[in-house]
Amino acid sequence: MGRTTRRLELLALASVAGILIAAITLLVAIGTAAVDGASAKPRSGGKAGTLKAFKSCDALRKHYRRHRNALGFRGGHLPPMAAEDFAGAPGTGGGAQGAAPQQAAPSSTNVQEAGVDEPDLVKAHGDTIFALDDGRLFAVDVSGEAPVIAGSLKLPGGEDSLFYGEGQLLIHGDRALVIAPSTSSYSGYGFGTATRITEVAIGGPANMEVRRTSLAEGSFVSARLTGETARLVISTPPPLRVAAKGKGRALVPRVRTHDHVAGKRTTGKLVSCSDVRHPSRFAGADMLTVLTVDMTLGLPAVDTDAVMTAGEVVYASPTSLYVATERWFGGRHRPDDVSSVYTRIHRFDASQPGTTRYVASGAVPGFMLSQWSMSEHEGVLRVATTTAPPWREGRQTAESESFVTTLAVDGERLRKVGQVGGLGRGEEIYAVRMMGDRGYVVTFRQTDPLYVLDLSDATKPRVLGELKIPGYSAYLHPVGEGFLLGVGQDATRQGATRGVQVSLFDVRDPRKPVRIDRESFGRASYSEIEHDHHAFAYFPEHGLAMIPLDGYATSNPFTGAVGLRVNPHGPDSLGRVAKVSHGDDFDDSIRRSLLVGDRVYTVSGSGIAAHDPATLAQLGFVGFGGR
Repeated sequence: MGRTTRRLELLALASVAGILIAAITLLVAIGTAAVDGASAKPRSGGKAGTLKAFKSCDALRKHYRRHRNALGFRGGHLPPMAAEDFAGAPGTGGGAQGAAPQQAAPSSTNVQEAGVDEPDLVKAHGDTIFALDDGRLFAVDVSGEAPVIAGSLKLPGGEDSLFYGEGQLLIHGDRALVIAPSTSSYSGYGFGTATRITEVAIGGPANMEVRRTSLAEGSFVSARLTGETARLVISTPPPLRVAAKGKGRALVPRVRTHDHVAGKRTTGKLVSCSDVRHPSRFAGADMLTVLTVDMTLGLPAVDTDAVMTAGEVVYASPTSLYVATERWFGGRHRPDDVSSVYTRIHRFDASQPGTTRYVASGAVPGFMLSQWSMSEHEGVLRVATTTAPPWREGRQTAESESFVTTLAVDGERLRKVGQVGGLGRGEEIYAVRMMGDRGYVVTFRQTDPLYVLDLSDATKPRVLGELKIPGYSAYLHPVGEGFLLGVGQDATRQGATRGVQVSLFDVRDPRKPVRIDRESFGRASYSEIEHDHHAFAYFPEHGLAMIPLDGYATSNPFTGAVGLRVNPHGPDSLGRVAKVSHGDDFDDSIRRSLLVGDRVYTVSGSGIAAHDPATLAQLGFVGFGGR
């Protein structure tokens, strides 16, 4: 069976499974909202916002048993719950000053914060590009004129990648961590609730070796690498068996580790009961675990921390790690009676190598778009959210509204410092970028308001300027002092999308932002950048932006990427260099672009190509077909 056919069939199966999971998740969310209705009103005082550590597994068991009946539990599966306290006034905040930032982590991936690497499906390390494809890790030598496969390694559990995706990479020195969902599950846990972490020795690309593998209960949320310290966030739902037995140890997720070098296998708790914290008011039996891995030592983790809650969005500065989760409050057993949504945020101190320490928790109104909704600056966390107004009789009772809230640590609470609202009434956030004292927020429903914010005074964030144009930007990237590149969709005045659009904004005068140029790529076009910022690449030394592009118009289909020359001060401020393609098959979609030495490299599921950065002419190609 061909790779493309096999993938398409598995994608179809994944879609069906995804629909079933989504339906179950919706039913769980509805039940969760109803359960939380008895204590719907957020409270703004007291000590309920702080988290407390369990003294023992027995204390954890008693806490669970004491509260589970209040959840409406009647046997069988206990769904993740959302009955957390709304700690403090809407918004609370973030970032006590820690020690000096650790040494910056080099990255070939487009990341949010300089010096904080993010996992991705491809990494450049010296003259070698490491890429994941079909359950294998490829090492591609790019020191010569054309890329050459230096070696490849079949990964444990590689068959899972065919169903779930390729996994993600973090690299430091001569070690790589490959993090991927796994179909393996423990007794009592649901389908697909394990995360496989594989340590690979990559010092000799031709002789890569799997050294250790950890299989952890729970779903991988995200990870960050600062210096030699990697921090992985795992979210584990409550196991089925706990509902009946109620054992404290069983509430803590487990991990199986296989030391391939020593030939040893061990099974233990992912986190000890005494390292688990919980809100004063029951927040469900989900477990959010932060694994701290010293990349100079490899697996297993050298430190673990956990909170008895779920985790959905991860953001990190050089000294802090934040994990956020949406929560519903209100609701009286009716799906159309959910009064609102808020987002719970937990801050961990990540300033010291090899250790992670819980610091504080708080909440903001509304829901986040992504990790870009959070940004820490000078000890203050800025958070962009959109409110979900109450529904009655199938209709919203008010318009949605977006906010930027500033938060700071006060003891073990993240407290609101300031807030600006009124952004995009009736719309929701599509893109956020916060840099230093400036913030940029894009909302959309029919038109694309770009808001420029002054964040210099954390107690009084304010809107400086606004620009309304058709369409929207889903990702914003700085391309020189006072200029932003936006990647998203063109749209009609009625809000109907018309294909990929790249816009160049002049924001030097924050009170009068202007779009000075744009490139549109026609109807039925799509870019992965709209949903994954790692797909975007900008090489300032060449003034070159690389945009993955798939065009589905029957008259002119295309699969590949387009290069744009960005010159904000020139007469042709945004112009096309060339389109590049690896072919027209499913595997040929270009996912990433990297700059190594004096070559641009494009990466797809079929292989890696080298290009001249001036013209994007292809200089060589190597396929992943050879194993």
